[in-house]
Amino acid sequence: MITETSSATKEKGREIVPLAQEFRRIPLANIRDPDDPVRTAKPDEEELFNLGDSMLSDGMIYPVLLEPVGENFFEVVIGSRRVRAARYREQLDIPALILEPQNALTRLLLALAENIQRVQLEPFEEGRNFLRLLREFGLSTSDIASKVNKPTAHVKERIQILSLPDDVKKMVMDGEISIRNAAMLARVSDNERQEALAIESATHRLASGELRRRVHAEIGVDGESTRVIPYNVTPEKFAARTEEFARWFKRAIPRLKLGETNLGERTLMIDALNVLEEKVRMIKSLIKHQKTSHRKKA
Repeated sequence: MITETSSATKEKGREIVPLAQEFRRIPLANIRDPDDPVRTAKPDEEELFNLGDSMLSDGMIYPVLLEPVGENFFEVVIGSRRVRAARYREQLDIPALILEPQNALTRLLLALAENIQRVQLEPFEEGRNFLRLLREFGLSTSDIASKVNKPTAHVKERIQILSLPDDVKKMVMDGEISIRNAAMLARVSDNERQEALAIESATHRLASGELRRRVHAEIGVDGESTRVIPYNVTPEKFAARTEEFARWFKRAIPRLKLGETNLGERTLMIDALNVLEEKVRMIKSLIKHQKTSHRKKA
């Protein structure tokens, strides 16, 4: 007779450490906002009223997360808007999960992941927090993407657009320019040219491909004529593409000041070089394989 054995009896699982200590109602007078919140934009009165009304009528579906910062006092880790809305509606307390004390990186990741998944963060707020993770905590863009459950390109684009001038940022926020196009504009070093290209893109509704061609023309890269894609690859295009990379490195290396970069930025550059090295090895392997195949045929 065959009997089933539970997996718990076969293998001892790893010990689970609870993130939260307890769930209880906390007086609002005992709660303070974080010193460096993920969201810098303050909600307006209408938003606070609507959120507070929803909390009163539907109840708190998601309790706030608090961390103890002293005897009977707490700091918000997740839920600053809900705390403000409760205060606006003159509530006395709010249901909360009390966390074990967390380090600064864990607090930031918790707050950022919550805001990205549940509340649509502005792209520049995302970028500022991603940049903080990169600079203060030494995370790479792929590390950040993994921790907030977003593609690496999402993280890179939002960091890149932080360098845009205010007028172009406003065009992004107003929906006149997509974030992808804004990230392309960030490759142009001159702010006036960034603004001119942004206005042109918004006015004429330039497609991403057309804007890319204009940006490449600005920075001295012939992006379309040398781009190598599987169905139109030729030896000439492949050679032109590799020469383009070589020219870019020759221009970039003298301007690279490693002494002025922090650990996170150096880590990002090393990660990029490692990826590049891997691709170069792949190309070398393909070339070697081709040579071997030709010898066998001969």
